[in-house]
Amino acid sequence: MNKFEISILGKKSLEKIKPLISNYRYNEYRNYKIFNKDLREQILFNQIAEVVINKRGRCVVACAKDEILGLITLIHLPWDTKHFGFRMAKIGHLICDGNLADSVSHALIRSTLELCRKERVRHLSFRVDTQDFAAIHALQKSGFYVVETLLTYIFTQTNKILQLKDIYKVRAFREKDLPHLVDIAQKSFTQNRFHIDPYVPKNRADSLYCEWIRNACVDKDTAFTFVAEKKNIPVGFFTCELNQGLLKWTKIKVLGRGLAAVLPEAKGAYISFIKAALHRGMKILKVDIGEFDTQIYNYSVIKAYQRFGMIPAKARYTFHKWIN
Repeated sequence: MNKFEISILGKKSLEKIKPLISNYRYNEYRNYKIFNKDLREQILFNQIAEVVINKRGRCVVACAKDEILGLITLIHLPWDTKHFGFRMAKIGHLICDGNLADSVSHALIRSTLELCRKERVRHLSFRVDTQDFAAIHALQKSGFYVVETLLTYIFTQTNKILQLKDIYKVRAFREKDLPHLVDIAQKSFTQNRFHIDPYVPKNRADSLYCEWIRNACVDKDTAFTFVAEKKNIPVGFFTCELNQGLLKWTKIKVLGRGLAAVLPEAKGAYISFIKAALHRGMKILKVDIGEFDTQIYNYSVIKAYQRFGMIPAKARYTFHKWIN
């Protein structure tokens, strides 16, 4: 018999999750020196509070008397839902601590799947720290499957921007570039996590990043796009954006990579993209951290990050589940 009860967390009970957050060992910013323990806890609390207060989803908790033993957030994905044509959501957090971590994780995932069925969510995803074995095992036992492993590298103001000769001209995006960038996206992203997922329609996976680059080029307030060209024809693109949540909560500027692609004949452009993004971020925007993701098997990109002195800060598995 379970020694805890499952319920939906309300606004008035948000403060009760703070002890759980304080003891959580897998905070995603634990390897970022710029964030001390208090800031890391503040970020995590604010992420969860945003789900509860703004009703972006639900926070399900496991309680024993007045103590919260674990929580899970279910976040709806309206953009993904519209693109793929069926309801999609993600688990934003799965936090459990103590001797009951395994059983609490199972119970929270089970309750979340029941909630998804009630709300007719068909597809669920979750990025989990590769060290969080209690969560990983609970996900596997609940029918989730791995579709990618992501590594995150960071660049700080203490690093020096590598001064390499540019093989390709890199410049800011122009409106007339968009058809070329959509074509590059169509050709480049043929093995993303949605292609690997057997339940996702291939034609929808094919067009996903075409829509992404269209949105990135339109949303110029929070993002910017670089274009590499050869003989005045675009051969690659690289998008970046400031993490608005971290900026609002901590006043610390973190610049993240949104999307990047280069044609096979223009692989050398990627180094120039990194140099341009770091110069824009560190020198012009005065960001504190540049944050860059890639798949664990993308060795050429990892080598490029290492050439610039970037260090690994996160490793996460991406899990998917199709809900019948």
